[in-house]
Amino acid sequence: MKRKKGIPWPSGQQLFPQSDRYVVMDVENMNPYADIIQIAAVEVVDLRIKDYLFTNIKPLCRRFNPYCARVHGITLSDVRHERTFSQFSDELIEFVGKSPIIAHNRAAEYKSLLFEFNQMKTDLPFYIGDFYCSMKMARSLGLSGKLREMAEMVGIDTSELRVEHDALTDTLVASELFIKMQNFRLENDMV
Repeated sequence: MKRKKGIPWPSGQQLFPQSDRYVVMDVENMNPYADIIQIAAVEVVDLRIKDYLFTNIKPLCRRFNPYCARVHGITLSDVRHERTFSQFSDELIEFVGKSPIIAHNRAAEYKSLLFEFNQMKTDLPFYIGDFYCSMKMARSLGLSGKLREMAEMVGIDTSELRVEHDALTDTLVASELFIKMQNFRLENDMV
């Protein structure tokens, strides 16, 4: 039986990137790792949230995975008048620039973006080595669980969040978690 190849993450990549500017990203999909229906990117400069980019996306698909739909609660009819990913992609590319991309599950965001750019018949404009995983970062500091559980462990209030996920809320929570982890590392000389 052939084993599927995983994502070829660069060997020796640091767990925590070093930069003055980061972009924290999250997507919601209609199908696993495909058909982005919502995307958010939050700019973190000098460990402060500065700006964000957020939009719903009209996917090219007409079928969806019921599990994915339950996670975010967005339907195809909710996004029928939105832009497609190809109509939004230039704005995303400009917003991200050359900054490291932080995602709570970087494989999910990477695969989803790769799918969308493949649909456009173009290469993914972001270098694979610029994707970092805040879940791995958190686990290295002794946190466990899902994003919202990890956030609560470090004092981020998630009690007002709705049960269904949305890309902007999850990206803001992941941004706050990333900032707290970076500050903790700096305060404890773990850089």
